[in-house]
Amino acid sequence: MMNRTALVLTASLLATGAAFAWDVEHDEVARLVGWALPQEIKSFFAFEDFDILLQYCHFPDMTDTEPRRFHTLDDIEAVVGRRDRDVIDSRGFFPIWMHTEDGKATFMTLLARAFARGERHNAAFYLSVLTHPVSDESALNHPPLLGFFRYSKLPGIDFTMRKVEEGAKNVFGFRSDGHVVHLVRERMKGYVPQVPAGSLEDALLSFGVEVAVIHGAKTGEIEGAIAFASQHEAERALVDLVYRQVCALEDIVWTLRARRPRRSIAAGEES
Repeated sequence: MMNRTALVLTASLLATGAAFAWDVEHDEVARLVGWALPQEIKSFFAFEDFDILLQYCHFPDMTDTEPRRFHTLDDIEAVVGRRDRDVIDSRGFFPIWMHTEDGKATFMTLLARAFARGERHNAAFYLSVLTHPVSDESALNHPPLLGFFRYSKLPGIDFTMRKVEEGAKNVFGFRSDGHVVHLVRERMKGYVPQVPAGSLEDALLSFGVEVAVIHGAKTGEIEGAIAFASQHEAERALVDLVYRQVCALEDIVWTLRARRPRRSIAAGEES
């Protein structure tokens, strides 16, 4: 039976309405990820940790408030502390480093360590940040097809003005109360996260290939469907895309929880 914290945080995730740049869709992906977490992982977090999940899902993009700037190591240290800051700094941090494969792998490793140490606050931060670059790999405002039509302005093609979901802020966007999110939630019910075989290092490599290569290739197909298909087919393609993003993140979180170091990291005894 779901405990009280899980019930309250689920209600919070469904009701919270943040609006920020993809944009507001990053908030929706983070919200869907939190909503779909297996109960074992939901129970690891406290209610306030899910505010963190929504608060940092725009890292590593620039801040939303003026004057706009990139996030710094000092910003990260203020959340996760000096020890983890030093790890990130040792990897050669720069403003958009969290978008790189090394950045994502480092944050996945730190998420696994946060699970092992019982640091739910840090774990929520790393999960929040990871929802952004992982979904960016297949966010429809990034691949080249959209840019080609947007900037080439081919006669007779009004590609950039067409919205899949009525009332969405962005061309390829969707609303928290819209049909796309509803259909993704329906598809996510009963989803069982997939854990790659092997060690944590094997899993990180597997996720790098899945997210950066396979998802990117699939996005090209879906983008074409959304651009040139009927409205119904475009919506179905967008649902498929968001579903894939959320499933990838659920797989990542479940795997990092399952593959977390078993011995006391505080004592310097990582397995």
